[in-house]
Amino acid sequence: MKSKHAVIALCLSALTGMAHAETIYLTAAKMVDPVTGKVVDKPAVVIKDDKIVAVGTAGSLAAPADARKIDLGGETILPGLIDMHTHITSNPDKAGYARLGVSVPAQAVSGAANAEKTLQAGFTTLRNVGAAGFADVALRDSINDGETDGPRLFVSGPPIGATGGHCDENLLPASYHDRREGVADGPDAIRKKVREIHKYGADLIKLCGTGGVLSKGDSVGAQQLTLEEMKAAVDEAHMLGMKVAIHAHGTSGIADAIRAGVDTIEHASLADAEGIALAKTKGAVFDMDIYNDDFILGQGEKMGILPESMAKERMIGKAQRETFRKAVQAGVIMTFGTDAGVYPHGDNAKQFAKMVEWGMTPMQAIQAATVTAAKTLGHLGDDLGAIQPGKYADIVAVDGDPIANVAELEHVKFVMKAGIVYRQGDRAVDRSNTIYLTAAHLIDTAGGKVIDKPAVIIKDDRIVSVGTAASLAAPTDARMIDLGNETILPGLIDMHTHITSRPDKAGYESLGISFPAEAVTGVANARKTLQAGFTTLRNVGADGYTDVALRDSINAGESVGPRLFVSGPLIGATGGHCDENLLPFAYHDVGEGVADGVTEVRAKVREIHKYGADLIKLCATGGVLSKGDSVGAQQMTYEEMKAAVDEAHMLGLKVAAHAHGTSGINDAIRAGVDTIEHASLADAEGINLAKQKGAVFDMDIYNDDFILAQGEKMGILPESMAKERMIGKAQRETFKRAVQAGVTMTFGTDAGVYPHGDNGKQFAKMVEWGMTPMQAIQAATSTAAKVLGPLGNDLGVVAPGKYADIVAVDGDPLANVGELEHVKFVMKAGVVYRQDGMAVPAKP
Repeated sequence: MKSKHAVIALCLSALTGMAHAETIYLTAAKMVDPVTGKVVDKPAVVIKDDKIVAVGTAGSLAAPADARKIDLGGETILPGLIDMHTHITSNPDKAGYARLGVSVPAQAVSGAANAEKTLQAGFTTLRNVGAAGFADVALRDSINDGETDGPRLFVSGPPIGATGGHCDENLLPASYHDRREGVADGPDAIRKKVREIHKYGADLIKLCGTGGVLSKGDSVGAQQLTLEEMKAAVDEAHMLGMKVAIHAHGTSGIADAIRAGVDTIEHASLADAEGIALAKTKGAVFDMDIYNDDFILGQGEKMGILPESMAKERMIGKAQRETFRKAVQAGVIMTFGTDAGVYPHGDNAKQFAKMVEWGMTPMQAIQAATVTAAKTLGHLGDDLGAIQPGKYADIVAVDGDPIANVAELEHVKFVMKAGIVYRQGDRAVDRSNTIYLTAAHLIDTAGGKVIDKPAVIIKDDRIVSVGTAASLAAPTDARMIDLGNETILPGLIDMHTHITSRPDKAGYESLGISFPAEAVTGVANARKTLQAGFTTLRNVGADGYTDVALRDSINAGESVGPRLFVSGPLIGATGGHCDENLLPFAYHDVGEGVADGVTEVRAKVREIHKYGADLIKLCATGGVLSKGDSVGAQQMTYEEMKAAVDEAHMLGLKVAAHAHGTSGINDAIRAGVDTIEHASLADAEGINLAKQKGAVFDMDIYNDDFILAQGEKMGILPESMAKERMIGKAQRETFKRAVQAGVTMTFGTDAGVYPHGDNGKQFAKMVEWGMTPMQAIQAATSTAAKVLGPLGNDLGVVAPGKYADIVAVDGDPLANVGELEHVKFVMKAGVVYRQDGMAVPAKP
């Protein structure tokens, strides 16, 4: 299903239900037709599903009877814009040595945020020419699956270049032996690298033919690949049906690249008369990023760009613009490529004015980003670049006339991609820093009572006062939010999630998911979970520190999602639940958290702390979804668990232990573990130990329903289905006994085994199996916050000094706890993300 959140978030109630109407009849004041180079007055466009089916004028083309009408009034429409040179997973504020601290999962998470910004700016298609770790492949696939909103992506994966060249890693000294994944030397190695990049999903090949501005230790104009190497790459790529782009600033590198048959020359800064003539003769295309000189010279030092690179930019920037003018005058084919990622994503359109300033007409600049770009993409662009029948319904609109003032394209008002509206009009957000919130009822989780007609004053991200509407007056500068008959309660906390996992990739299919793909999935899952009313999550297991990357992105305001506290990789024994047991011995595949013996376990805790985790997760017993183990069997010794707990506590980290089996639960509690995850087969001794030691049970008693109903379809192995049939009911019986015994219980769902966003379905199960509705709510609020320790000090209650994390439901969740499956209002840290059952735009 297509993603809808951008439509709702940006267009509010005016666009409710707009994502994928069957037929649309679109009208406007004018249409720029880049194919003919003309402007059409009063255009009309009929769209069916994702394609344009008819184009005419409002006077000549009638609206189909079943069509939904979108009238853009005085706006001018044109085809969705295409940027042919982006680095969607890069950010300009991580330049120079700072970029060494950015992991591939972090780049993938950034890519998801950058993709949405770029789509909102009117760019419905991007050609991405360089990303580490195939992060752009993962992002492209996520967008194509409807999981993430963004432009249509055609991607290169890692760029291919010479040892020590622009696309190698030259920041670190020899002792690090650091080498970029696209490095290859000699024609045969280059051919092999093209095949490898094709194998892992790239749509095109990117070469680094000369030195660059942002690389250390090379000359910006020096050739770095030989003609023979370039020719080998081009021949192999073309044989595989892939186009080739080449980074080339220098004169000789440009000329040899064109002779080798390269399709597009990126930058082309020092192309001479011979290079320009060769481009015309051979049909090579120049893709010149002539805006970002302004950004680099204005902001580069602040962004961390090295002094050496700043000097190179001062040398090359003006020369590139002069070359651009000469190439335009000579009639070289030119496309629109910006190098976004060197400057901020979403500012792509600032280049249009530079292209006009340096010699293009406004129509030529628009053609470079539409019809010409589409043709240059070859078969990938067959359905792009024009508003014509049979093309994708990629349409953008601006208020004014971009032919009279091309800078109008910097302020796109309407964005449609493949028939889905992602933007209409300006974002209208009340930016008052003080909020006066009223509702019918407040569930006071600390006091275990209900307050009628509550009033809450919020300043920035904190609650400053709580009372009743009668006793607490609204500040004069406050923005008023009246939730009418709704019931408010603290933002919900799920203590057991796997935010970067998805249930439809279980069993052997999970082996096909890369770390970047998990990270991108996490971005989508985080948004869904926040919309469901969960403002805080404890994530207890993610590969490749993808949850660390996602947490940091949310904390930086780059991605939208709950507050995350994360464990990174799970620590477990060789062959245990948290090892990788799907593949045979020949693969030698080992889970990254595997550690055996006290010394290794301590070292692993230190390593996971080093790379940014907030807590430690152990795998004390077998599990349901792991292959080849018994769900109840203990897998870590008491001594190993004690070592992990002692080390973690010394570092200020809490410890969660996956433990289904009786002996593993008991030894984990004796070892001082803070929370027992699952606790399925806890016996009377284990329950008593938990009460004595203050250990907390965190029991996922909803997902048995999902696994048994949907597991086979999701790819869960027969062995795991059998284990779930054995353990599910037993776990629920244990839950009932633990509640009756007074064990401290938190709300943890194992989201990722079932779909993210359905977290609220567990409340009804907790009540069915022995809790009162108030206890179930407290488990997901005040109790969870206490169990988080210092991390939860400002969470879990609606009280002065706490974070303004507040959710609301229509009915009374104490009468029907199932109301929490349908949250109508979500505020996290004073920002409203959902109101009246719809996503709303966040404060910038």
